[in-house]
Amino acid sequence: DVNGDEVVDGIDATLVLREYTLLLSEESGTFSDSQSMAANVNGDEKVDGIDATLILRYYTEALSLTSGAMPDMEEWINMQRSKL
Repeated sequence: DVNGDEVVDGIDATLVLREYTLLLSEESGTFSDSQSMAANVNGDEKVDGIDATLILRYYTEALSLTSGAMPDMEEWINMQRSKL
């Protein structure tokens, strides 16, 4: 949850992509330390398109649920790693 609204959604992915674009163009990023930590979804110490993609996949899967609870993002990421 990059923007702190307690929801992981497409807005978070958009913010991550915007930050990544700034960093790619060698400009200073705008994220606070806590935003950078939240944006670094895969734990590789970088905010990039992979993180945005994972956020969108998580959000899409959460939207498609018809029953049951969606695991939190950290648990979901660990489940994705175990599938590899």
